[in-house]
Amino acid sequence: MIASLSDRQRKMLLFLLERDTRTTARQLATRFGVATRTVRYDLEYLRTALKGTGLHLVARPRSGLWIEGEPDRREAVINLVRSVSPPLPTDAVERKHRLALELLTHDDGLALTMLGETLACSRTTVLRDLEEVARQLGTYGLRLERGRGRVRVVGPEQERREALVRLLVETLEPEALLQVGRGVAPGPHWETAGGSNRDAGWAQLSAVVHRAEEALGRKFTDESFVSLVVHLEVTLQRLSAGHEITMPAARLSECPTLPRAYYPSPAITWPRCASASWRSARAPCCS
Repeated sequence: MIASLSDRQRKMLLFLLERDTRTTARQLATRFGVATRTVRYDLEYLRTALKGTGLHLVARPRSGLWIEGEPDRREAVINLVRSVSPPLPTDAVERKHRLALELLTHDDGLALTMLGETLACSRTTVLRDLEEVARQLGTYGLRLERGRGRVRVVGPEQERREALVRLLVETLEPEALLQVGRGVAPGPHWETAGGSNRDAGWAQLSAVVHRAEEALGRKFTDESFVSLVVHLEVTLQRLSAGHEITMPAARLSECPTLPRAYYPSPAITWPRCASASWRSARAPCCS
């Protein structure tokens, strides 16, 4: 069950396993840059994941949270969690990509210490990388806001999604890009952005884009096809996280009307037409 945990949930589990003292849901929420209710939701997954390991997650009012179990069992689970976690960045370019993804997917921001631990680098390196990440996100109309040892991305939802898609597509290896086109999950790096790594979900999204090709009577380039699949996944993730995603009426009117059969679920929202600076990821209505 540990392998099915999200990247954030694995980090939370490691944090609890490596602590000698108790913590609280509020402290976890601050550390991981999420709401307290999200922490409580994650803790239920952790309880399930620990079944059969000999360890137990304990939560008591006014006492806090901690994990009980023998030291040897605890060490075994720590090693298991580390073995299924996404690999650490291997160079500066990959590290900055990972930094941008972490910030884009944590709406409430992250502590600099947490970013340093996630990227296995010093606070000084994080601060230096943030300068370049700020310039990169600025091209999408986004900015970084810092304060009290934390940093978060500020800007419109549409631009946040556009930046996420672009970074994710750039991060994927050529073979992973081909796999996405075949409806296969891109691998562990995708979980960094909170996305699904289940082949079934990616196959459904790939099928949606194929049906759009059929309806429009044209074939997308490989780059456009992959970008659209990734854009749909990002959009669904943002919707499931409670974000409101809309398309202006003027923009919507530019898109062709497709038969109802081509929209398998009302939960799927087509991505907006990308700007001219990103033609390779344009939506069908702009092709």
